[in-house]
Amino acid sequence: MQMIPILLFHWLVEVSLAAYAVSDLPTFAKESVYFSQRDIDFDPRVDNPLMREMIMNLPSDVDRPGIAQYPLGPMVSCSNIPDDFLRCESIPKHTVPLNETGCPHFGGTKPSEIAWTNVSCRVLGSIECSGSRTFSRERPCVKYTGHYFLSTLLYSLFLGILAVDRFCLGYSAIGVGKLMTLGGLGVWWLIDIFLLATGNLMPADNSNWEPYY
Repeated sequence: MQMIPILLFHWLVEVSLAAYAVSDLPTFAKESVYFSQRDIDFDPRVDNPLMREMIMNLPSDVDRPGIAQYPLGPMVSCSNIPDDFLRCESIPKHTVPLNETGCPHFGGTKPSEIAWTNVSCRVLGSIECSGSRTFSRERPCVKYTGHYFLSTLLYSLFLGILAVDRFCLGYSAIGVGKLMTLGGLGVWWLIDIFLLATGNLMPADNSNWEPYY
């Protein structure tokens, strides 16, 4: 007697399903067709208002951006990758004429005095980005050859009479004259301290002071 309600319930369910034809389910059928016919490059993130505005403002002859060029996503242009994730060529060691690629001169104590040149850079293999992975980036024409400002200034203060500062900077001929005259009887010694402190006495090879970091 206890099984009769259960059997009756199963019979009612089977009768209901048989009477409800598949053609009476337009919602599910249309939805399945909609997803199956989507374009493979469909990007749901274009629903973002900023993305829609950018696409609407593009000229008609410009291809619409895909996922790789999505400006609000995590994948950025390779040319905008920070220097820490790049491998770049070394700056040329020799100067070149102004009409050639390279450094017309090296060094400078002010930003306006420093020349710039382009070097080829490549994004590290483990970094994902859009666009070409090899590109040019500007680099300052600055080289370092092991000269430290503080060390040279201390040499000039305490050993300037013996021209140790001039020898360390690479001015050997001038250093001999300064040594033979004992720092120009003290006058030359004071002048070199002043020139160092004001940035007017730099290494003879046109290199910059080594940074302290």
